[in-house]
Amino acid sequence: MSTRGRTQSMTRFILLAAALVIFLAFLLSFYKISANNVELWQHLKTGEFIVSNGEIPDTDIFSYTAADRLWINTSWLYDIGAHLIQDLAGFKALVAIKALAVVGLALLLLSLR
Repeated sequence: MSTRGRTQSMTRFILLAAALVIFLAFLLSFYKISANNVELWQHLKTGEFIVSNGEIPDTDIFSYTAADRLWINTSWLYDIGAHLIQDLAGFKALVAIKALAVVGLALLLLSLR
């Protein structure tokens, strides 16, 4: 096999491997989004609270045992975004945006090689 033939074969292999990685990233991005994901629901309700009240809570408003303790919400912007997406487009839109974000990240990482 000539050098040109090997290069073409290698290029095809790399493209196929990249397509497989992107496809697997897309499939795996659907993992762990379910009604049992308590953290997602906390983000959605916290985002709803922030949008409704116009302020970021400084105590855990959903906790019974730690209701008066200081709480620094480091994901307040995600909470707002997730709430707005879910409120405007529904739960399936959250799943689709997560899948697109994972595929975008996979493409970015593949482009860095």
